[in-house]
Amino acid sequence: MKNRNIIPIHQIGFPISFENIIPNDDSVRMLYDVMEGLDYTELNKTYSTIGRNPTILPETMFAIIVYRYMEGIYSSRALEKACKSFIFHYR
Repeated sequence: MKNRNIIPIHQIGFPISFENIIPNDDSVRMLYDVMEGLDYTELNKTYSTIGRNPTILPETMFAIIVYRYMEGIYSSRALEKACKSFIFHYR
C-alpha cells in the first residue's frame, strides 16, 4: 500500500510574488492603484452566489475586464486566451 502522506515533488514550490516579476512602469500597476481606490459596493450588490460557489472575486474579474479593454482585447475568447497565456507566462 502506498503512503498517501507523501507530497509529489512537482507540487512543492515557493509562492510566486508578482511584485518581483511585473516591471514598475507596467500599466497593470497603474490599474491596480486605481482599482484599489474604487468603491465596489454596487458591484457586490449585483453579484449573485445563488446556486454556485464563485472562485474569483467580482473585484478581480472587473479588474481583468478593464485591463483587457486597456490592452485592446474585446472578445471573450481572446480574453480567456490572454488570461491563460499570462498565467503560464509567469509560472
